[in-house]
Amino acid sequence: AAAATAAATTAAATQAAPAKRKFTTSTTVKVADCPTANSMASNTSIQAAFQQAMKNRIPSAASVKVQLSKAGSCRRLNEGTRRLADPSVKADYTIEAPAATSIALPSKVDYESELNKELAKLGNAPVQVTSYNTLTEVVSTSPTASAAIGT
Repeated sequence: AAAATAAATTAAATQAAPAKRKFTTSTTVKVADCPTANSMASNTSIQAAFQQAMKNRIPSAASVKVQLSKAGSCRRLNEGTRRLADPSVKADYTIEAPAATSIALPSKVDYESELNKELAKLGNAPVQVTSYNTLTEVVSTSPTASAAIGT
């Protein structure tokens, strides 16, 4: 009986330890104009370039996923051609790493350089990183065993 209890305790401890850690971060890059921001935000090749740029700079990451969206302002003033333009693309990253691995974001300069290298492969003009947020670990809360069985 003692061996069965020890085995069950070991299995529960093994089950509780996550195999991977999840992190999030986001960046915003300034682009040439509003049409460029719109097209980049919806282009899967551009998304892959953003993803690869981050993966290249965090080689210990098990996976890197990114979601792009248009940011900034592209509205007209009055009926004329004058615009309030701050065309940007926001990249929201989710990064997974093995539990025992520590990861760190590359510097803003290194990330911008790597991103522009990946974008150049697609014929895109260079972008400027205007916002570069810290890496935040996502701590998942899983239900307790009693909650899972409804007690």
